[in-house]
Amino acid sequence: MPPPPPPPAPEASDHDGETRAGALDPTPFERKPSGIPGQPQAPAVTSRPVARLVISHGETVDVDRAVLVGRAPEARRFTSTEQPRLVTVPSPQQEISSTHLEVRPGSGADHGLAVVTDLGSTNGTVLVQPGLGPEDLQPGVAVQLIPGAVIDLGDGVTIQVARP
Repeated sequence: MPPPPPPPAPEASDHDGETRAGALDPTPFERKPSGIPGQPQAPAVTSRPVARLVISHGETVDVDRAVLVGRAPEARRFTSTEQPRLVTVPSPQQEISSTHLEVRPGSGADHGLAVVTDLGSTNGTVLVQPGLGPEDLQPGVAVQLIPGAVIDLGDGVTIQVARP
């Protein structure tokens, strides 16, 4: 009986045995849902506004969907079906970030009200609610708005929150 053939010689390759062609994990790129975990999502557009924003430079905006405010706001994290309203405010000293904050209809416990979220602005946002002292908004943390609240973006720009 002849001896068994030798095993095939390994091919010259730099393959480390761990690489998987075409096995891209899309998880890090998926859009994270906004709002509070465990609470229902806010609708993309409400049937009627939940608040009116009176901006110090004269513009008035109803909050019936997400409203992005900044010196050059961009809607990067939204899909084509949920287009936010973009509001550009003056910032002569460049104190206001390009996309500074978001005001949107609330969900869950905040349903029927507006909530504001600082979007990681460089110089921050100060919120003054009726009967309360000034509060520095924490980036990414949504805060319920009370009619009569004033949002200070800096550079002389304020937003008064009113009933729709």
